[in-house]
Amino acid sequence: MFAITAGTVTYVGGYQVTIKAAAGYDVTYMHMKLSEVAVTVGEPVTAHQKIALVGSEGPSTGCHLDLRINTAGSIDPAVSALPDGIAQGGPAVSAGFVNPESFYRLFGVELCAADLCRRSTL
Repeated sequence: MFAITAGTVTYVGGYQVTIKAAAGYDVTYMHMKLSEVAVTVGEPVTAHQKIALVGSEGPSTGCHLDLRINTAGSIDPAVSALPDGIAQGGPAVSAGFVNPESFYRLFGVELCAADLCRRSTL
C-alpha cells in the first residue's frame, strides 16, 4: 500500500493506518498485513510512500484495500461539500466518510472505469 496523499500518521493499529492530510481530512487504509506496516504514529509521510503490504486481515474474504476518507476536519471547501455516507442513505457510522471515487474526481482522477470495477452500495 502506498499513501495517496502527504500527511502525518495519526493511527496505527489492528489492520489499519490513518494519515491526516494538511487539508484536514483523514485517509484510512485497512486490511494490511499486520507484520508489514512500515510507518509509526507521528511520522510524516509523502504521497506515494510505501506504508504497508496489502493483506486480508480483519473481517475480510481476500487481499484488498479498504480505503476510507473522512472529510469531517477538511479545510478544503470542495472536499467538505462532498456528500457523506449519511447524506447517501448510510448508517450513522458513515458520518463524514465520502466515496473515494467522488473524492478523487475533484482532483481529476478516475479511480476505476465503470466496465472494470465491481462497486458495492451502502
